[in-house]
Amino acid sequence: MSKPTEPSNRASKNYLYHTNPPEVIREQLRERKERDPKGKRTRRIVFWTLLFNLVILFAIFGVVFLSGQRGRKYEYIQNVSPFVLRISAASEYVYGEVPEIVIRISNSSSSLRECLIEKFEFYVKSETKSGENLFTFVYPPKNTFLLDRYDSRSVYDFKRDNPSYELQPGTYYVVCRFVVNDTPVELSKPFTINEVMSTTLFFRDDFWTPDIGDGVTGSVIDTYIRIQNSTPKSLNYRFGVYNLKITESGNTVESVKEEVPQKEVFLASGEALDIPLKPISVPERVGDYLFEWSFFVDDRLQEGQNQLLVRELTPLEAPEKLRILSYSVKTLAMGEPYQSEILLANDLNDTLFLRLEDFAFYIYRDRTELYRYQSERTLQVLVPARSTRTIFRSEEWKEIRFDRPGTYVIRTTLKTNAGEKVFEEEITVLEKTDRSP
Repeated sequence: MSKPTEPSNRASKNYLYHTNPPEVIREQLRERKERDPKGKRTRRIVFWTLLFNLVILFAIFGVVFLSGQRGRKYEYIQNVSPFVLRISAASEYVYGEVPEIVIRISNSSSSLRECLIEKFEFYVKSETKSGENLFTFVYPPKNTFLLDRYDSRSVYDFKRDNPSYELQPGTYYVVCRFVVNDTPVELSKPFTINEVMSTTLFFRDDFWTPDIGDGVTGSVIDTYIRIQNSTPKSLNYRFGVYNLKITESGNTVESVKEEVPQKEVFLASGEALDIPLKPISVPERVGDYLFEWSFFVDDRLQEGQNQLLVRELTPLEAPEKLRILSYSVKTLAMGEPYQSEILLANDLNDTLFLRLEDFAFYIYRDRTELYRYQSERTLQVLVPARSTRTIFRSEEWKEIRFDRPGTYVIRTTLKTNAGEKVFEEEITVLEKTDRSP
């Protein structure tokens, strides 16, 4: 009897194929999909189902979010179409500064509109909206405001009318009620007065020139410990050792370790003091360095670090590109505090490194000098490209008020390594009148 015949097999790389080769099978599958693309339809169905669910989800989220926004009431702002009334104020202030609280009205329409405000009441209350009235301003008469399109102006300025008002540390509420075009308005906003005792290290200069051993101003770094007592009580400070160190890429270039010259300091409420430390030499090469510092105050370690820029002075070939700017009110009433900020404006595309060798600020009336500020030291200032740098604030020097109406001349002079500049402007002081909101 003969053996049964086995079917013929084709072998390839140890794989045994009992049917068609793989390339034939792939071709058959491709043809089948083209005849009946069920797989493609399935993928499309899954994709559109997911997309639809995502759209529904975002729609639900949007409805919930917008509903919450519509239901949310901001107590410091109210709309009386086309006018928007609001309290403009910060949430926190430091003890010793008068809170800047302004009631403002804005015209949200594209045309000139008239607004009638009456029965104006402004209160500062303790802790809550229903707390004790600590400050009250009431002005019942009608007052008309004419606002241009998208214009905004102040209705009442608390700091302007009460420049010396003092609030103790704590939580307060501003509550303001009035009537706008026969519509009652009530605004309120909480704020906090914080007491702060600050001690830090600071520089007066923005940069320094390389120390080449000629003793020129700017080749030594003058550092100070500044203490500020922004609390309602007097404080004592006890100082210990301080450390100053200049490093470059982790390597120490210069260092100082000394005792703070004043071991103990007493400051009354609102007072500040700068304690000069031993000067430290500037590195010999132009570059960017790290200035590390630390000191002990009341047995507590305070430390930090600052960037230290060593640069050559900028030779200014176009002096007209350096200008003096003045930010100040041009009209004010007798007895109101006058404040002026003087800035240097750089119209060039490059940063300027300047030495301010002399600065003076004058106020004249009928050619009679009333006020004069003269700088006591040179100052190295950095003025960024196409930007400004403040060099003087009158309120940091003294409080300025005018007791006579008339025209006053403000004159500023300065001398830098790039030349001299002079700036003059006039301000008008008006007769004092009864303030209305």
